Amino acid sequence: MKIGKSLLVATALSGVSIQISALELLGQVQLIDPVHLVSQVSGVLEKVDGQVGDSVKSGSKLTTIQAFDYELAVKKQAANLALAKADMTIKQSIYQRYQTLKKKKSLSQNELDVAKADMDSARATVELARIQLAEAKNSLEDTVVVSTIDGIITQRHVESGAWVERGTPLFQLANIDTVRIRFFASQYDLDELHIGMPVELWLEGSRDEKVTARIERIGIQPDDQSKSYPVFVSIDNINHVYRPGMTVYASTQSSSVKGE
Repeated sequence: MKIGKSLLVATALSGVSIQISALELLGQVQLIDPVHLVSQVSGVLEKVDGQVGDSVKSGSKLTTIQAFDYELAVKKQAANLALAKADMTIKQSIYQRYQTLKKKKSLSQNELDVAKADMDSARATVELARIQLAEAKNSLEDTVVVSTIDGIITQRHVESGAWVERGTPLFQLANIDTVRIRFFASQYDLDELHIGMPVELWLEGSRDEKVTARIERIGIQPDDQSKSYPVFVSIDNINHVYRPGMTVYASTQSSSVKGE
């Protein structure tokens, strides 16, 4: 959104005039690559620890889903694996014994082939049981929802005691050490803007605390609602002064030289 333009014309002794145009824009702080956390398993949320605005570290716990059923599933799959291994041991023993009998010509080739097929089937069952146990363990681990980045919680979608399905949105996280600011400029101002152009930024009520940035990108299509073109800059924000959604003012300067 454009909020104004001012002109200053300075005339040198040589008769050459320098026209300085200052374009003032209005914009808003945006997140860069926010992370959306969703539930990987279904269940009841036991406790939601994270609150909007909280700082979080990568790996810190945000909420937990009741794990009783998933603990039982791990035990069940572990038992299935033990049974499959025991069966495979028996089938291997039978096959080895049949090999000895076949060498002594006390067993037909067909009987040996059947024993080998049973052993191979038992091995496959063991591998399947291992996969199912790994899946059960992964589901159990997924009952604890942790932050995947160092940042802050920008959105929270759930409360303690709620039932969630797999894929239910839980949190939005973002690192705001660097933020993007989007401004809008009218089509008549585009000629005065270019990528790499310096701009001065400040928050409402803090005009004396300006920061300098450079234009990184200018949209090629206007916004559907404002019919203005988006202009983007990014700034370092280590102290988190600029928060998502805050209104930001910007001023640019361009000059042209004219002779008499």
